Amino acid sequence: MYGASWCSHCTEQKEKFGAAFSKINDIECEEQKQLCAQEEIQYFPTWKFADRTIVTGVQEFAYLAEKTGCVLS
Repeated sequence: MYGASWCSHCTEQKEKFGAAFSKINDIECEEQKQLCAQEEIQYFPTWKFADRTIVTGVQEFAYLAEKTGCVLS
C-alpha cells in the first residue's frame, strides 16, 4: 500500500487491519517521494498487486484477499 502519514483514508485502512497491518508492505510516500513519483502514485491509499492492477482508496478485506490470494480467517 502506498500512503502518506497525513492521509485520513490511509489511517482508516490501517485501523481496519489493526495489528495485522504490520504484514502489509506499507510505502510511506512522504519519506519515499522519489519512489512514489517513479511509481506515479497520485492518490492515497494506492494498492498495487502482482497482477499489475492498481486500485485507490480504502479497500475491503474480501477484495484484498481475492487480489492477493490470502485466506480470511
